[in-house]
Amino acid sequence: MAPGNLSMRLLLLALLLTCLACSVMGQAESKLATVALLPSKAKEFLTSLRRPKRNIWDRSRPDVQQWIMQFMYMGFDEAQYHVSRSTVDLHIERTAELE
Repeated sequence: MAPGNLSMRLLLLALLLTCLACSVMGQAESKLATVALLPSKAKEFLTSLRRPKRNIWDRSRPDVQQWIMQFMYMGFDEAQYHVSRSTVDLHIERTAELE
């Protein structure tokens, strides 16, 4: 078998597989379109789903207490964090006033 003949057959096979995949995808998309809802029904469903907001840093939770202990073990200083945070906030406010 000649090398050119083999590469031609592989190219033809790749072309056929591509066409087959495209036709299968087109059929799948047409099936999905028949299942779709009206936008108003979808919006009504989504607006009915509301979760209460949670404070993930609630210090009464055991997992949060463990996180805080791990941060402190790694050298995190909460007091220093609040000092540097207030300094950054003050700098941002002054920069906004100058603009």
